[in-house]
Amino acid sequence: MRPGKSVLLVEGRDDLFVCKEIFMRHGIPTCFDVEAHMGVGPLLRAFSLYLENTAYSRVGLIIDADESSTGRWNAVRHTLTDLGYPDVPRQADPLGTVLTAPEEDRPVAGVWIMPDNRLPGILEDFIRFLIPASDPLLTYAEACVDGIPAQERRFPKGRRSKALIHTWLAWQEEPGAPLGLAIKKKYLEADHEQGRRLADWCRRLFIEASDP
Repeated sequence: MRPGKSVLLVEGRDDLFVCKEIFMRHGIPTCFDVEAHMGVGPLLRAFSLYLENTAYSRVGLIIDADESSTGRWNAVRHTLTDLGYPDVPRQADPLGTVLTAPEEDRPVAGVWIMPDNRLPGILEDFIRFLIPASDPLLTYAEACVDGIPAQERRFPKGRRSKALIHTWLAWQEEPGAPLGLAIKKKYLEADHEQGRRLADWCRRLFIEASDP
């Protein structure tokens, strides 16, 4: 593995702070930068640019599935194949994808599609995994959000999980804490299986991939 810089590209500031808190909780060393690029388009463009940058040896991407994990993976796969990455799988690895460099001057590439590389959704769907299973407030929050009459609901259907998570956060000891802070304060369980999977993917990409 040639020496070089490492970077993780994420979709927004919430993603950035959630990742930093989970990685810190799981003992991932700060051996890479984390950059937020607002929106899917800018994020995919940045991913492509970093994959062509010879100064980098490892580049990671965390991106929302939104309506379809398969559709999002196909867009990422197109970028990777266009840049010469061999044997890009037709489906994302459920544990997070890590691909070896096609050439000496290209980085190892890693992709995690929120929430779990399979389901449709966004960061808040990943956060829902981290809510303690025994927490009764989640049930109340779901009833509250779903009980809003259709004519009075101001958020689109695809953002229900965002409304749900932030309703639940509004009822914590520090109401309305940002997602990263909610992990830091242990309202959320970073040790949940999905948290461990995200940390393990990061370890495979940025630490194990850098071993000689």
